[in-house]
Amino acid sequence: MEMLKYYPENDPDEFNNGWCCAFVYYCCREAGIDLPLGTHKTARPSQFRWFTSCIAWFEWAQSNNFLHIECSDFTPRRGDIVIYNNIISEPHKQKDSLWCDHLGIVLSCTTEYLTAAEGNVGNNNVSGIMDRKRDDTIGCYIRIPEDYVSDEYINIPDNVYFILGSGKTTVANELARRFRCYVYHTDDSRSKHFENADPLIHTALCRNVPDYWALDPEDARQWEHDIVRETTPRIITELTELATQHKTVICEGDIDVDLIAPLTARIVVISNHGKEYDFFDRPEQRHMLDGIQNRTDLSEAEKVWRIQNAYKIIDGENATDKPRVVTQLGVKEIIRNNNTTVQQTADEIAAYFRFTIWYHGSPHELSELAVGSTITRWRELAEAFSHKPQMLSYEKVGGSMIHNGKLPGFLYAVDEPVIEDKDIYRHPRTTMDNGVEWLTKRPLQVRKISITKTPMSYDEFLSFRNVTIRDRNHERIVRMFYPFLTSVCGVPEALSKIMGMILSVDFSKTSIATGCFNCNPEGNAAPYKITPDLYCRWDNNVQLYIYGAVPECELMALKDNEYVLFVLSDIITTDIVRTAGRYVYMRGNV
Repeated sequence: MEMLKYYPENDPDEFNNGWCCAFVYYCCREAGIDLPLGTHKTARPSQFRWFTSCIAWFEWAQSNNFLHIECSDFTPRRGDIVIYNNIISEPHKQKDSLWCDHLGIVLSCTTEYLTAAEGNVGNNNVSGIMDRKRDDTIGCYIRIPEDYVSDEYINIPDNVYFILGSGKTTVANELARRFRCYVYHTDDSRSKHFENADPLIHTALCRNVPDYWALDPEDARQWEHDIVRETTPRIITELTELATQHKTVICEGDIDVDLIAPLTARIVVISNHGKEYDFFDRPEQRHMLDGIQNRTDLSEAEKVWRIQNAYKIIDGENATDKPRVVTQLGVKEIIRNNNTTVQQTADEIAAYFRFTIWYHGSPHELSELAVGSTITRWRELAEAFSHKPQMLSYEKVGGSMIHNGKLPGFLYAVDEPVIEDKDIYRHPRTTMDNGVEWLTKRPLQVRKISITKTPMSYDEFLSFRNVTIRDRNHERIVRMFYPFLTSVCGVPEALSKIMGMILSVDFSKTSIATGCFNCNPEGNAAPYKITPDLYCRWDNNVQLYIYGAVPECELMALKDNEYVLFVLSDIITTDIVRTAGRYVYMRGNV
């Protein structure tokens, strides 16, 4: 449905023949009226309302002085919103519905009738142009001024994050420990929402259910869904207040994702793909089954039946299919299984939320960093440091890098809260961009995240590529350039980057098609009869011949697509001379 692009509901099935408000909201937005998604301006100022019901429209208009009643001093006109009074017939009326049960937009008006465009006419799931008699079924009208500008667009604060799904509480608490987040548990506030519920508005919260686990599973899940729907506006109001008091707020628990997904992308859902997942086999859930077992008013058979029914209710909520909030609302899914630790799940969520994670790379096993240790927000840089490179370069922060580190290493994450300029400070003598390297002022606890990929050793590479060393110069070239191969350093186009720097050629839009230390495998005639120590050809047909020494003969004229590099040093240097004939010299003493 086209109107869903403006409305908090994202699934047409969720409307359940109750979308007249969505229709009016859509028409207002299409007409250029910038209505907020929801409002605090109601007859109950402490409550936040989405425009999901007629009473929300009524209270919002009343609070803004946009409300008009049917009288001799007021004549409805095109564009007014009409709120009907008990116009839905009893067979189609929702249970416990209020007097204001339908909305429409006035198209024209006569003395006795008005013509209105309406969605979900008569709760029959159809829209149409209706002629309505101006009698007691007309409750009132809303006239929005032409110069109306909303001053209350409802936004979820940028420092509020949402975690849903399996194991959400444990992960949220882990993030709180590491990042000093405030955690809002929706379950903790549920009893308060039940106590303060309005029977005329919060029908689910006010429903009397003496024995939840005895409900039909489908009815139980629907009731839970309705409870979450009714509590979500209140939760958002509380989160908005908490966001002014804390640097970071994490909301974990049940919340109506259909309502919040249009307002924030800071939502994740944890899916448990473990083979032996039991919802009730956790300390915070076990009491539910214990409550059934401890009842004295039930026979043993009745207890067994309720426990079996409880699993039916929960199993329906924890289907193995990909969650609808992922497939339809685009919520980020975090998958865990029996081998996933809480810390690993927290790491993945923290990275998605872009929390500041500090990394350290080292070839040594550590549990604590000493004062003066280097840490960085750039994970890949810490991984590179774990190999103790003698040379490292990158084009831009966060981009790809090349290095010649060869030691096996470990990647660590700082495992406690860190305050800049108190616990750490910027490296005063860094050769990198400002803010990339930091030094610790005190010992910091760290947690090993992974064993970093060990670069292929020289001997391993010779065996892997079946390279036969011919002489000393050939060995020098192989040792110098093999670390930049993708199969060794794991960085795509690393060799292209280093060769582009040496030759002053832009290889960013092409890739290496051939690279060989053995010979020229394509049968192309080399500039000299001497086999090159390294031959490279790119997709754009640029060919490069690398020699470890200048041949004792006259230099030959090169073709337009050919380059020759004479490496006269034992390390890669910036002391490079380029000639018009596409001969390049890397100078230095071998």
